Amino acid sequence: MKKVSGIILASGESRRFGENKLFYKINGKMLIEYTIENARNSLLYEKIIVFNPAVNYSVLNLNGFKIAINYDYKNGMSTSIVAGLRKVENNIDGVMILLGDSPLIDQNIINRMINIYSQNDAGIVSAYNSGIPVNPAIFSSKYFNDLLNLKGDVGGRFILRNHPEDIIRVEIDNNALLDVDTKEDLKKIFKN
Repeated sequence: MKKVSGIILASGESRRFGENKLFYKINGKMLIEYTIENARNSLLYEKIIVFNPAVNYSVLNLNGFKIAINYDYKNGMSTSIVAGLRKVENNIDGVMILLGDSPLIDQNIINRMINIYSQNDAGIVSAYNSGIPVNPAIFSSKYFNDLLNLKGDVGGRFILRNHPEDIIRVEIDNNALLDVDTKEDLKKIFKN
């Protein structure tokens, strides 16, 4: 089994939500707790979570997680990826980029992608939906420099576009891809 670090991006500003959505309680748990639990129960070798400095993360159970603080968070998603990647152990084979506001990306999806990555030589394993790349994605260590050089509000899609020959595409169900930008999104996700 290849060693894959999980980097949970949790340093956004939640502008459309009106408050920090990751700490909004739904069904007795904060939104970010669903993502933390899914990562904790998965095959991820190490788990890293990236916060902005304004976040009081002491209310969370982060046992087993490394914490990265993104002081540059106002400059986009790329800065969170860089902050997380700087915490990765040296002997890691790859990193999985996960969004803190995607509670339905569960350990089964995470494990499926890690297993596919471990059984193949491709440098990238990415979730896809109807032919479009979506989160999460695993990038092998050969792409770490590319990830470290990302700028602005971009994620790994730039790398996917430049290396289509090195991608294994994993089709993911529409429902699992729902992320939270508004309180209405939360109601849709947790309607059951």
